[in-house]
Amino acid sequence: MSTSMRTLACGLALLAAATGAHAAGAEPDIIVGTRTTPIPAIDYVARAGLSYTDNLFRSPPGTENSTGAAAVGIEARGTRDTGRLTYDTAINLAYYNYFGDFGNELFGDAMLDGTYAIVPDTFFWNGNFTYGQGRADFSRPMVPGNLQDQISWSTGPEARLRMGRAMEAQLEAHYQQQRFSGTSQSDSDTIGGRALLVRR
Repeated sequence: MSTSMRTLACGLALLAAATGAHAAGAEPDIIVGTRTTPIPAIDYVARAGLSYTDNLFRSPPGTENSTGAAAVGIEARGTRDTGRLTYDTAINLAYYNYFGDFGNELFGDAMLDGTYAIVPDTFFWNGNFTYGQGRADFSRPMVPGNLQDQISWSTGPEARLRMGRAMEAQLEAHYQQQRFSGTSQSDSDTIGGRALLVRR
């Protein structure tokens, strides 16, 4: 993985931790029509250990590469579900330091999903950012040397219109970009939207 992608992944980890820590200490805003339950603290799991494989690259018999690795990782999640600004963050990273002449690898994914209520219960602005990894060559398994970074983000408005005591119309529009490292053939830009009629 390139230095810039490692920096991005580490930055996302800090972002997830920071927003989760903010959620743990912030006082919830009181808004008519929304829950005001306590905001949970960030949840996380840290991992460290050793791993060993006798076939690092999933090679045919006779061409296997065996190696060990020291591994560290973290899973973290932070949520704020009350107030004008609500969000959900998640991070899952694992770093493998292989023994021998194999390059080290950073595996993982991260997500930040948020909404700001410009007009409480009526008009919102949504945003989403995800980072993940996938196979660069779909004919080979997801192993070191066959990973590509996948970055996606979207943003757009949402309106909710009450129609009586039980019905609600929801209108949403978004602009989305999706990018893949190493190739531009699968990159995409999308403008979309949806309209829903909801009975509460």
